[in-house]
Amino acid sequence: MDAEAGATLGVRTEVDGFKLAASATARREIDPVPGSDATSLDLAASVARKIGRVTPTLSIVYSPDDLGSTKRSVYIEGGASYAISKQLSASAAIGRRNRVVGADYTAWSAGLTWTPVKQLALDARYYDTNGGSQWPYQARFVVGGSFKF
Repeated sequence: MDAEAGATLGVRTEVDGFKLAASATARREIDPVPGSDATSLDLAASVARKIGRVTPTLSIVYSPDDLGSTKRSVYIEGGASYAISKQLSASAAIGRRNRVVGADYTAWSAGLTWTPVKQLALDARYYDTNGGSQWPYQARFVVGGSFKF
């Protein structure tokens, strides 16, 4: 099985129009390869600012000891979303992951988010990397949602 679970604790705030977020996520592989590192801690931070219909975002995720054989890992991503209407937005992002004892890669995504009501968001997104056909992170289309209460 190739799966993991995690618990996240974070904070979000807004300062002078800038949306700031920080979080810590404890992750655990469900069925790890014997002898590999099955737990990790991810520390993340992001900043975004709405400018008209466009919201640029910059984020970073740091893991001092990532899952598996990978040691330190840093992922930096920049992107933007564009409000097509009050309920529909399009977004794209590109990022770079650098690892110690692991493959480095560039990743990108593009998609649409529909928010029919303030508490509900539905997202359809395409993800890909610069990895070849043997690469474990293949291109994929993902549909997801979130509910705030």
